[in-house]
Amino acid sequence: MQHARIGFVRTGVILLTISLLVSTLAYEIQALPARLPERVSVSLVLLDAVVTDKSGQPIRGLGVGDFELLVDNQTVPISSITEECSELSQASPAVASRRHMVIVFDISHMMPISRNGAIEAAIKYVEQIMTPADSVMILAYMRGLHILSDFTSDQAQLLGRLTALREDPMMVDSSAFEEANTIEHLGSDRARPLFGSSGRRPSLPSGANPARLQCLPDARQAEMQTGRALRAIANVMPALGGIPGRKALVLFTETLRSNPGLPFYTACGMPLLEQLTYGIFVAPELEGLKAQANLAGVSFYPVHAAGMSPLGTSTGEQSSRDLQTDIALTTGGKNFVLMKNPVQAFEQAMRDLSCYYVISYRPSEGFPAGTHAVRIRSGERNLRVRHRLSFTTETPEEASRHQFLAALSNPGLYRDLPVSAHVYSLGNAEAHKRQVLLHVSVPAAALGAVRSSDGNSAGLVLFKGGVIAQGRLRCEVSETVPFQTISNPGGPTKTVGMETLCALEPGEHEIVIAGRDEVGGGLGTFWGKLEVKSAEQHKGSTALLWEELPSDVWVRHDTAAWLPSGTRPYFVQESFKTGSNNPSSLTILVCNDSKGQPGETPPSGPSSVRLEGPTPVDLPAVEVAGSSQAPCRMLKADIPPGTLAAGSYNVIPRPAPPWRAVGARAGIVIQ
Repeated sequence: MQHARIGFVRTGVILLTISLLVSTLAYEIQALPARLPERVSVSLVLLDAVVTDKSGQPIRGLGVGDFELLVDNQTVPISSITEECSELSQASPAVASRRHMVIVFDISHMMPISRNGAIEAAIKYVEQIMTPADSVMILAYMRGLHILSDFTSDQAQLLGRLTALREDPMMVDSSAFEEANTIEHLGSDRARPLFGSSGRRPSLPSGANPARLQCLPDARQAEMQTGRALRAIANVMPALGGIPGRKALVLFTETLRSNPGLPFYTACGMPLLEQLTYGIFVAPELEGLKAQANLAGVSFYPVHAAGMSPLGTSTGEQSSRDLQTDIALTTGGKNFVLMKNPVQAFEQAMRDLSCYYVISYRPSEGFPAGTHAVRIRSGERNLRVRHRLSFTTETPEEASRHQFLAALSNPGLYRDLPVSAHVYSLGNAEAHKRQVLLHVSVPAAALGAVRSSDGNSAGLVLFKGGVIAQGRLRCEVSETVPFQTISNPGGPTKTVGMETLCALEPGEHEIVIAGRDEVGGGLGTFWGKLEVKSAEQHKGSTALLWEELPSDVWVRHDTAAWLPSGTRPYFVQESFKTGSNNPSSLTILVCNDSKGQPGETPPSGPSSVRLEGPTPVDLPAVEVAGSSQAPCRMLKADIPPGTLAAGSYNVIPRPAPPWRAVGARAGIVIQ
């Protein structure tokens, strides 16, 4: 059985939009063959609604008989109605009953004066009307979405974040001003000036359409920028969906328009039929945002930031208001345009969060997946009902794909599962690239598992992501790793992970990996930067030591060509601890950087490992059985019991030329 709302609680410090990776995976999703509408089993659909009188005051005490519910224009029975009401000043500060408010500053689509007014309005809200029952998150969009503050009821912390935002010169975007300037210049270039200025039309090739040449590129760019902003906000919705109850999102924006190209076409005098873009890049993103918001239980309260400024908006103000009205109406919120009271949107959101109804509806078997229209009516004419205009049911596969896309787009929000990644340089590859080994892992203790009658437990981890550089996906990760914890003398499973070989060009790369516990449901992400040096710059590290952990579970992906066949999974360790009487072994990865022919293996002499410490010792290192044609191979050195006294040892591998050890410096602690 599946619930109509799906979401998970996430926290984070910064949101980083990895648009390329998400676009690539989204393309794979869209490329699936068309199918007939899939039927899903939905246990219960929950719809929240705000009911007020004509003056906007909330109405309490209503029951099932006071409402009529229509789904896809058909009247359906209401299973139950729950009233979620409390006094604004007396709301419980308990976590479960807090009012959750998200503030989003769309800095890329606001004039600087409007930006400052929006920040001041948020400061007044925190200082004057916020209560201990309010938990607030602050986000800012400026060429990407950033978390300024995770959910908190700490007013001092919120004020500090807002003050820092107001004073940060790096968080001031001139895009809206530059757009208005461009539109004014386009208007002045026409024979009929748009803003009262005069000018001459520039000389153009014979037969050229001056309007199209001047306006189409700017209009298309504006649409793509708007689509990115809507997509970035939509990617936050799954992270908010796990918070129970209704959530409010106050969006300060100004020039974010449903038809971003319209002011450019108007300035150039381009006829309607020649306006080629006309929201083509925006409509799907806007519909996706509204669907994700309703799925997550988030209601929008957009504020037209110019309404707090005497200057107003000069570029497509009506189109901006249309978008704000649309998203507020669809999600059951309310939009605000002209305001003398700068905290009016916050007051409305607080009232709505403090008193609303949850209407439950149980669909019949075979209910189709997809988006369904909703209408909630009251039999009392004097009452006003604001509610979501749709709900979405997803198949488990769709929900899984959407969750991973959201996690990879905003890795800072997903921290339930501690995902880690390490990259180790191996050697040169074709076309001036470097071979690197990418390891991704999660601690087994953080994973859920199903226990069997023999005392063992089994689980499953799904990893997705990759390495990105210069706008391209260079190395993809997509692996399902089954694991089993076994009660044996070797100890329990410590880590579960996978490893894959990547050939990367020199330069800066981004790594973004999402991992999901298929039993426990936890989702976590890793994001980091990787600097790959050219062969001439690469100095190499002294050693890459691998400690054999037979009870750990690792999956190698696409590594058959470079590691000996038939070897056990190994876990990368920079250091490890063991007892003086315990038998131990070290495995060293060595690579051949010679200029020989492909498949040619040069002769090699004896290799050894030097352990420097309280009792220095040289250990013979032998090659692990496997193919000798691989560009990299493993050398193993055994440490007999009682060989080393207690203390710390540096491990210095000495492979025979032309082999060289690669990786990080390692050590051993003998206890």
